[in-house]
Order: sequence, then C-alpha cells, then structure tokens
Amino acid sequence: MDLKRHDFSVLAYCHEGSCQVQLGRPVRLEAGSLMLLPGWAPHRVQANQHLTYVSCQETELPVQLRQAVTQVRLGGSPLRVHSRWTGEIETLLAQFVSQAAAPIWVQEAVRLVFQPAREPWTLTRLAEEVAVSPAHLTTQVRRWTGQSLGQWSLQARLDEAALLLRHSPQSVAQVAEQSGFADLSHFRRLFRRRFHLSPQEYRTL
Repeated sequence: MDLKRHDFSVLAYCHEGSCQVQLGRPVRLEAGSLMLLPGWAPHRVQANQHLTYVSCQETELPVQLRQAVTQVRLGGSPLRVHSRWTGEIETLLAQFVSQAAAPIWVQEAVRLVFQPAREPWTLTRLAEEVAVSPAHLTTQVRRWTGQSLGQWSLQARLDEAALLLRHSPQSVAQVAEQSGFADLSHFRRLFRRRFHLSPQEYRTL
C-alpha cells in the first residue's frame, strides 16, 4: 500500500497479534494498542486482519473529542494502550484526552486555523471565536504548543496545498496561489522544508 494522505483521521485498534504502521517512522502495534492516524501525515498501514478501523471526520466530532486529533497535531503521541475495545468511537477517542493537554480554547484556536474558511483567519477573528484577547491568545498558543499562530497558519496552508496536489488536477502554480502563496519559488522552498519533497515529487508519491 502506498503512502497516503486524506482529510479524515483513522483509529486503528490491534485486537490480536501485531502489525506495523509507517508514520514518519515504523511504529509497531501490539495487541491492545490503539493508534490515531492523522490524515494530514503521510502514512502506510500494513494489511492485517487483526486491525479494526474507525474513520473520524474531524469537523463532525464534538468539540471535546476534537482534542484527540488536535493533540496529535500538537505533537502528542498517536499511540495508546487500551485493554478492551468497546466499539464506541467516543470511548476510543477519549483515550487520547489528557489532563495535561492545552486548554480547550487553545486547541480550538489551532483547530480552526486548519479548517476551511470563507476568509483567512486573522488573530482578531480567532480571539473573538474563542473568547479571549488577541494578546492572551498569542502568548498561550506559543506557551502550550511551542509555535506561534503564524507558524500554525503556514503549516495549515501547506497541508491544504498537499491535499490539493494529491486530489486535484491543478498545476503546482495554481495550487500555490489557491493556498495563499504569491511567490511560487518561495512556496516550493517551504513545501520541501515541511514534507522533504518537492510539490511535484509529493504529487507522484
């Protein structure tokens, strides 16, 4: 199976034996292991009849459960040990919600940056949406995530470009423009820095 990306996340639960998932590096799932596969990251799952999958469309999840996806995006581990799968998505996703997680409104602000919007998210609009001041939002996002909102915005635009490259017939220049990059050479440099591939190489991966 080729490395792939998509706009939803997948919960993979290994209920017997073991299997391997390629997610930046090989990750081995033993029996009882639960992994949240983030759709925005290139990944490959070894075919295994002992894996159970649940697809999670992030935009359709309750806010509390979106933390599961956001925490992985913020650098949290995508792997947990769960002794018994109940078949309920809420129970499974809840395994990823930690008391040490960033405040929900910080996670919500980062999540919003990654969601399609009629107009680009500004600091003022984000602050209003999560009901804090722009200054407080700026400092707390950097404190809890290690990155500024500007860095998250750049990452979101590059992720959007990656999805367009994979799923649309547009040229690289058209993808760059639609993702908010006016300078094509600058877009190519930033894209390679994030994905370690040129836009064209990524499209044919």
